[in-house]
Amino acid sequence: KKFKKLKKDIFMFLIGKKILRKVLKIHLITEEEKRHFLQFFPELEEKIRVVPNGLILSEFEADLTKKDLLKKYPYLKDKKIILFLSRINWKKGIDLLIPAFAKLHSEMKDVHLIIAGKDDGDGYENKVRKWVKEYNLNDSVTFTGLVTGKDKLMLLYGSDIFVLPSYSENFGVAIIEAMVCGCPVVVSDKVAITDKIKSQNAGIIVQTNIESIYEGMKKLLKDEELRKTVSENGRRLVKEYYNIEKVADKMIEMYEEVLKE
Repeated sequence: KKFKKLKKDIFMFLIGKKILRKVLKIHLITEEEKRHFLQFFPELEEKIRVVPNGLILSEFEADLTKKDLLKKYPYLKDKKIILFLSRINWKKGIDLLIPAFAKLHSEMKDVHLIIAGKDDGDGYENKVRKWVKEYNLNDSVTFTGLVTGKDKLMLLYGSDIFVLPSYSENFGVAIIEAMVCGCPVVVSDKVAITDKIKSQNAGIIVQTNIESIYEGMKKLLKDEELRKTVSENGRRLVKEYYNIEKVADKMIEMYEEVLKE
């Protein structure tokens, strides 16, 4: 991983910088990405435009509730469902999530973790399954594999909270998908959109350690009023800032600037 980063840095300083000096605009997707970029190229600040990724909101409109999820997974009745929905990859912080969930489960026997996503191809899922077994959590963790379409929406609408404790996340599309479906989120402070989430009180921000993730999940699950507030704020944030129609308008503005120049 360090070698890969080194190669990127060498490319940016030897070749990338020459290319960037010639471009009219630089499109970045988060303010965090902009801050990181300016550490290397402060002289290019005037060229930067921050336009986020967007969602087609109509694709996430569904008349689904927890009851629909329970039809597929009846054994989750009376359970508080924690959803991890992302690639099964070391970067996503699952090595922290499993022990954090184990600690939570020792106090709250009615919690259940769903891990939805596919292995990245490097066999990491086998490690995750091994940790689940070591913590005696086989009956309290469900692996669904890759989910799409209605199955994905059922998870987003039917889960009590969504958690993504990534070590690094340039954007985190799954997070805004959860928020637009009204699922309260717990995300690490290494996720690039946490500034937005924090400013709008649209989720719980945790650090990348077991105790913090455990505390974040527990806080949200124990407080129904907080879940409701976070859910409403999350939906509002996505509709106001990540709506594909508004994002498209910002992209058009950026290209119009380029054409004028």
